[in-house]
Formats: sequence, structure tokens, C-alpha cells
Amino acid sequence: MKLVLSILLTFFPAFIENKLRKILLNQHIGKGSKIGFFAVVSVKNLTIGKRSKIRPFSFISAESLEIGNDCVIKSFTIISTRIIKIANYVHIANFAFIRSPHNESSKLSIGNHSRIFPFCWLDTNQGITLGNHVGIGGFSLIFTHGVWSNYFKGGPVTFEEVIIEDDVWIPWRVFVMPGVTIGKGSIIGANSLVNKNIPKNSLAAGSPTKILKEGFLKEPSSEEIINKLDEAVVNFFKYLLFKKKIEGFKTLKDKYHYSSNQLEVFINGTLKDQSNSLRLNILTDEVYSRDKHGSFVWEMRSDTLYFDSKQKLVEEFSDYIRRYGVRLNKIDNGSLY
Repeated sequence: MKLVLSILLTFFPAFIENKLRKILLNQHIGKGSKIGFFAVVSVKNLTIGKRSKIRPFSFISAESLEIGNDCVIKSFTIISTRIIKIANYVHIANFAFIRSPHNESSKLSIGNHSRIFPFCWLDTNQGITLGNHVGIGGFSLIFTHGVWSNYFKGGPVTFEEVIIEDDVWIPWRVFVMPGVTIGKGSIIGANSLVNKNIPKNSLAAGSPTKILKEGFLKEPSSEEIINKLDEAVVNFFKYLLFKKKIEGFKTLKDKYHYSSNQLEVFINGTLKDQSNSLRLNILTDEVYSRDKHGSFVWEMRSDTLYFDSKQKLVEEFSDYIRRYGVRLNKIDNGSLY
């Protein structure tokens, strides 16, 4: 009966649906969030934050489902796991399959800004933990159990959790075996078979994987940071110019400076049909201060974008900078956007 009611509620506008879910099903859904048309959500305990979307024709079955802010679960995705905890800004693409029997160890935990791409298969029988900023490329497989041959006649049986730590990138068509831990900041080559633990900040590839290089990501110098920022931000403004969203811009290179705790880049661009200029401040290490800086500030240390609610290009910049591997937390007027 509850499942039928849950499906019927997807036909209502979000603001009505969310109120009815709280009254009739004791489900808590934040402002701007929406369970799409004919999405099947069979969950005993449901909590969803703000501006998150479960798209139409997806299927979720769980005892407990917690979703943070600004998440998207795309259409035709199947998730069936006893415990599901999803943080903020998580994206699960179409045709991702995440499932296991709802046993005691069945769980899925996903950190902030992580993404699962299309046609992945994740077996959560013994639990899968994905940290912050983790990318699981399309057609990848993650298994927490392996058995076929008869164990009592010498066949192998494995039941172990998989842990993928922060800032790990698993490209397309990677197979992660049960019991594997992939350390923070590591990158796995495409088409690899990961059957052993990978140390942090390592480059590994092959079938089975071999460690090609450890400690391969190096912290850039202040000069390199300035050059990288100049390249990325100028390209962003060229993009705005191409889209005819600004009439022109110039970089104020004489304003670039670096000290022990701060790097600032000022870009002036004339907004089309507006008299004010667009000014972007980028800080490497300083905590944001509203009194000191303008209303469009990227604090690199925490990957946080501060902005005024009137600023129209926040979403443009946040989406564009993702192509450089930067995923931003957006804060409007001192509170999470």
C-alpha cells in the first residue's frame, strides 16, 4: 500500500508531493527536491536534502535512504541495498545498477562530489564505501563477493568490503575485486583488473594491476598555480563571450600577486545589458571574508564558491570549472546553496 501511494505521489508538483510524503509516509524531503514521475522508491526510512532529484523511471529499494543536497539519480537506475547514505553533489548516471540482497552488511556510502557513470554494476553485498570526489567510470564493475566453484570441494569463496578513498579516479571498464582498498588520490588505468590494495597517490594499470608510479601527483609552485588559473579563467570568459553572455573582458595581470596565504585573480568583464562588472576573486589559503572581497569568490583551499544571490554566472562558472577537475561547494549569503 505504501509503495502504491509513493508512486501516486510522483504525479504531484514537488511542493505538494513533499508535504504529502511527510504527512502520509513520514518521509522528509527538502526544499526544491523531487522524486520524478513513476520513480519507484520503496524505502522504510527516507530523508532527502535540498534541490536533489530522483529522475523518472528509476528504482530504489532500501531499509534506509539518506540523500544530501544537490544530488541527482538519473532515470533507469536501479539501486537495491539495505543501507544507502549519499552526501552532497553526488551524481548517479542512467543505467547504473547497484544491488545486493538486503543482508546485515549490505550498504552503500558515497561522499561529496562523487559520481557513478553509466552502465556500472556495483555489488554491495559486503558494503562499498566511496569517499569524496570519487569518479567511477562507465561500464566499471565493483564486486564485494566472489563464488562459483563448490567451496567444500576446494573452490574459492571471497566476501569482503571494497573501500575507495577520497579523490580516486577509476576510468571506464575497470573491474575492482572483493576486499580491495584504493588509497586516496590514486588513478587507475582504463580496462584494468584491480585485485589488490593500491597505495595512496599512485598510478596503477593492467590486468592484474601493477603500480606504475607512487607519489605521482606533485603540488605545483605558486607560479604554476598562477599560470593554470590564468589559463582556466581566461578560457571561462572566452566561453562566456562565445555564448554572448558578456560583451568583453580583460585580465588585470598587474593585480596577480602571491603571498604566504593568498592568491587573487581579478577579471573584469562587462555583463551584457548590465552596468556592473563581473569580478572573480580566487584565494588559495585565506578564509573568505565578505567585507574584504567581492561577491564572487572561489576559495581554493576548501573548493568553496561564495556568491551573492544576484550573481547570474555562478552556475556557469561552477559547471565550467569541472572540466579542470574542480568540484565546488556553493555558498550563498553565508549558508549552503
